[in-house]
Amino acid sequence: MKSKRGLLASVCLCLGLTVAFTLLILLGQQASRALAFSSSGNTSSTLQASLPEMRSSALEDIDLDVTFINRSPLYQAYCVEYPWDVPGQPGIPFLCPGTEEDQRWPEQGEIVTFTAHIINKGTAPSPTFDYAWYIDSVEVASGSLPGLAPAQEITTTYKWPWGHEMSADGQQALGDHNVAFSADPDDLISESFESNNTLEDPTNAMSFHFFFTPAMYTAYNEPVDPQWPRSAEDWIQKQMTMMNWDFKYSTYPVAPDGATLRVRIDKIALSNAYPTIPGPDGGWFINADYRHGASGWYDPATDIDWALIHEMSHQVAIIDLYAIGAEPSALKVNDHLGNPVNFSFAWPRPDLMGGGDIWPHTEWYRYSSHVVGGASTYKGYRNGYYGAYLFDIPLENYFLVLDNQGNPAQDVKVKLWQRNGTPDWTGQSAFDDPPDINGTTDSSGRFLLTNRTVNGGTTTANGHVLHDNPFGVVDIIGSQNLFLVSLKQEDHEEFRWLDITEFNLAYWMGDTISHTFVISSHVPPLLAPQAPRVSNPQVQGDGAKICWQPGTPPVPSSYRVYRASAPMFAYEQIAQVTDSMCFEDNYPAGSYGSKVYAVTAVSSTGTESGFSNFAWAPTLTNPTSVAITSDGGRYILDPRNGYALIRQDGGGTFQKYVGSVHFHLEYSQYMAMTASNHLLFSHPGDVYTDTHSVRTAELDGTPLLEFGEQGSGPGQFETPSGVAGWGEACSFGGPYEDDEHTSLLLHFDGSYNGEQGEPGAHQGTSFDTGRYGQGVLIDDTDTLTYLVEGNINHQQGAIEFWIQPIWDGDDGGNHTLFWWGEGDNIFHLRKDPISNLVFDRFFGGGSCGAPHNVADWRNGEWHHLAITWDGPEMALFEDGLQVAQTVCGGTANPTGDSFAIGTDLSSEQTIDAIIDEFRISDTPRLGDSLSCGRILVADSGNNRLQAFNSQGDFLSEFGTYGNGAGQFNDPQGLAVDQSGRVFVVDRGNNRLVILGFNGETFSYLGSITSGFNAPTSVSFGPPGILAVADTGNNRIVVLDLDGNFLAAYDQPNDGYSGFFNAPRGVAVDQDGDLVIADTGNGRVVTVRSIKYIWLPAVLRMNK
Repeated sequence: MKSKRGLLASVCLCLGLTVAFTLLILLGQQASRALAFSSSGNTSSTLQASLPEMRSSALEDIDLDVTFINRSPLYQAYCVEYPWDVPGQPGIPFLCPGTEEDQRWPEQGEIVTFTAHIINKGTAPSPTFDYAWYIDSVEVASGSLPGLAPAQEITTTYKWPWGHEMSADGQQALGDHNVAFSADPDDLISESFESNNTLEDPTNAMSFHFFFTPAMYTAYNEPVDPQWPRSAEDWIQKQMTMMNWDFKYSTYPVAPDGATLRVRIDKIALSNAYPTIPGPDGGWFINADYRHGASGWYDPATDIDWALIHEMSHQVAIIDLYAIGAEPSALKVNDHLGNPVNFSFAWPRPDLMGGGDIWPHTEWYRYSSHVVGGASTYKGYRNGYYGAYLFDIPLENYFLVLDNQGNPAQDVKVKLWQRNGTPDWTGQSAFDDPPDINGTTDSSGRFLLTNRTVNGGTTTANGHVLHDNPFGVVDIIGSQNLFLVSLKQEDHEEFRWLDITEFNLAYWMGDTISHTFVISSHVPPLLAPQAPRVSNPQVQGDGAKICWQPGTPPVPSSYRVYRASAPMFAYEQIAQVTDSMCFEDNYPAGSYGSKVYAVTAVSSTGTESGFSNFAWAPTLTNPTSVAITSDGGRYILDPRNGYALIRQDGGGTFQKYVGSVHFHLEYSQYMAMTASNHLLFSHPGDVYTDTHSVRTAELDGTPLLEFGEQGSGPGQFETPSGVAGWGEACSFGGPYEDDEHTSLLLHFDGSYNGEQGEPGAHQGTSFDTGRYGQGVLIDDTDTLTYLVEGNINHQQGAIEFWIQPIWDGDDGGNHTLFWWGEGDNIFHLRKDPISNLVFDRFFGGGSCGAPHNVADWRNGEWHHLAITWDGPEMALFEDGLQVAQTVCGGTANPTGDSFAIGTDLSSEQTIDAIIDEFRISDTPRLGDSLSCGRILVADSGNNRLQAFNSQGDFLSEFGTYGNGAGQFNDPQGLAVDQSGRVFVVDRGNNRLVILGFNGETFSYLGSITSGFNAPTSVSFGPPGILAVADTGNNRIVVLDLDGNFLAAYDQPNDGYSGFFNAPRGVAVDQDGDLVIADTGNGRVVTVRSIKYIWLPAVLRMNK
């Protein structure tokens, strides 16, 4: 056998087999360790590996394992701060104060000490063994070490004059050197594994510290496959070897030799918690076994955990590229016809970091061209500047817009929107008006992208310059690093994406001063035919039918159909049509996302028009419910893991997805509209939680309220189904009147006294114009206090008031709105320096808060605020909407005789605002929520109905299992008529049950039977009709309110063809048209212009 000493001396790398790389090749630590040593050799982009050499199957064996090489001194990685001191703008990196002069690397020639750690991972003691040190594959030291008992560790050192030249500023270690250590280099000792006797590290790699909990160290010492060593250290070294392999062999034009950055392990130790040790470039605390369920990306065939490598990539300051992606809900931009731009953005060939482009590679775990280009800029530097390579943007950036014939397009209006608008409830910022960059192409089709200020910018210690550029201050997290681009000329408009990776790649390819993005657009040339006009698409399941009308004569010779779809929504020609003005597009079953269509006209000479109007077609998977707004808009519930809510206009045109993918409705089947124009959903759990509850949301999908849990008690649910709103819309803000739940009511109309005579102690305050009449101005060092006794209860209650701030929400200041308590028990509402309005409760050693961002508040605007608490539950409301809620680990019991309005007790952080109509209640409420709109729920698994007030508080229940009066068998959909009667689809009994309801309790009135087969939903609408989805009979039945049969329909009449297939949802609009969720056919259709004639009661009402 050739010795490892000979292999090292001749740089003949012990990789005997040349095998094309697949994940299945990396079968053992032998391969990974050999790969580690070969990183400085002349290997090709295929992995050459030998299977692990298992020399002995005896119960006792020897395994000398070189676990890691430590270097001393290591010196300090960068400590970087990102002060977000400009509202709405990402932070700019600066070195932590006091660390600017820290030494990063040894000076050239400085003596450094390498310490090799060797453990006998076998079960038998080893004899004395030889060792050798190597620098750049040349043996520089050797010796022998005493034998090791099983699990015994020994170390040995080598001192080396630091061989790297240093950059002039001392920040970068230049050139390449490697240190290696080999135990038993001549293979004199028979071992169970020879693969782990040698370890090699690049000397200027980024250095990691890894810590195992004792339990995990024991776990990882047992391999998932006996072909691998019994070594936790080997396992983590294998992951870093694979990370270096990925750097090296992810090759692209921007990095023909792959990324030049490398990583090494400087320390492996045991710890019960991750210690904060200065010096290393990164590290990881391993307290879970990623090989056995703790990681979704672990590959047992190779023993590689790609999720860990992904996370370790962050440890070398590589960003999540998926953070640049955009969901449809982020787009608040309309096209020139006022229709939503239904685009989203992701990469079609994403890498390990979730984006970029790995082409021509195909393995998903590769690094993309952007990652390897960015990582290479870090070579020889210490770590600490997260994502700083994103700053690498050419000084000037241009568009060259070409028309659809390839010629420069003059006078094209260009707009760019950046995702920097007001965040939604998930924290996702929006693309919204006005555009951030706009202008017109010149006579040569060129357009300069305006550089936007970076407020002075910065130059990082690792060589990146943040200068003025089109993005402004570059977002190192990524979310603001994307533009939506519009190109418009006359009636033609098109959209595309432009992300920061395109700028960075241009810079790294040499365009550091100026770069031109050449855009081959669909802008038509002069004298092109007029574009056609596209009608509403017909959407069914995974397909769409697109039809159009021609423009003005002459009639084109053909039409081209374009489709833009996920992930990048680039326009793709999918058809050229000559003999029709319709096209049916059937895409793969189960395809995710939506499609945007446009049609062009082509003349006999081949000249192509611009785009028609756009037609948007979602994918319909499982439409089950329809709700109609007061203005006729339609909402479609299509339960899925993704966008489950879709909006149509009153004519049936699909407009956009609503809400967020994070508002999970995968199992929800029923939806209703309340009198307040809020959406109401039953929620029998979802993919991510098994909570059985009811949810409400605004029409834009912003969650408002969720209540309930699984069970059979009052307020609990077992598979909730039908929901309905009952009663008038709720109101808030007053002016209020004193009632039984009022503890303190302050109108501030020239008096500080409460409605019940409670006196207020005031100093410096004054009356000013209020929301109603007068209000009180509290600023500077003003104080306004009231006695606690009789006015507030720490166990439960509500505080409501109007506020007119004399500051902007993003002013960076502290403003106290309410304060009660001192020491460890405090109850207060404040606006903090980072633009959050926070309702806080402190209780002994704990605290909790309900925060909401108010960065969009402006000086002089009125807002209504409310906070409620009930034991550990607390909520915050803004302008009548719940914007935050939490459940605390305890309850605050504030001390003190008084509480302060508009200031803390020291009057150091006043509200600086006018307050009006201030009310404290002894129960949680908002406005008239105790008496306004009710929420009714069919609790199908418990065979009952339940009633709740508008805040989700339980009122009453009705029903038991059975088929008699007041009994149910799987109740489903609900509807409420104009008199307040409640109609319940009693599916298991094939009937409708009619109940009375007085706002508190139910009463049985009767039922409608005969003819139904597993009905699911019911809807009330003008002109006084009930529409029932008779699902088992594949039809929609129409009744009058006495149960008389009026009509039945088994197919639509709106242009869609084919019979209904298990329709589950039905709604009646203001015109009496029926809107049907035809679930089995995957479509939403309409039965229009119905004229009902009374017929003898085929269906019967039973009293």
